[in-house]
Amino acid sequence: MALCLKCEKQIAKIDDKNPKIKCHGCERQICVKCSGLLAELRVVFLQSPTLKYLCPDCEFGVRQLPALRKLVTQLQYEINELKCKQNQCTSLEVMISEIAEREKRSRNVILLGIPESQGERTYEPVSSMTLNKLILR
Repeated sequence: MALCLKCEKQIAKIDDKNPKIKCHGCERQICVKCSGLLAELRVVFLQSPTLKYLCPDCEFGVRQLPALRKLVTQLQYEINELKCKQNQCTSLEVMISEIAEREKRSRNVILLGIPESQGERTYEPVSSMTLNKLILR
């Protein structure tokens, strides 16, 4: 035996005197007297299995759905914005390191026609006279 979700009395079985209705949302049972349906609607509801009844709690929840959908959509938009900002930050870090690397390389001099050293490379500043001698060779 089930309890009516509103009056909390036991609903014995479906009979003509006190039929029961099941909420389509939460599947709790409610007696027809507590359902709030008009007499004409009760007859139609009990005769038609395709009609769906929602208890006051579920009806309130259904009314909240548009606001909840809007909130979910807004939160998804904000999440996507944060992801874009994170990607931009990563891109900025890459760009900054690339700019720093280019800045270092901008002071390099490329000499053509001079064999590369086979030993360990040392990066010592070369005087302009030595550079001129190498170039004029």
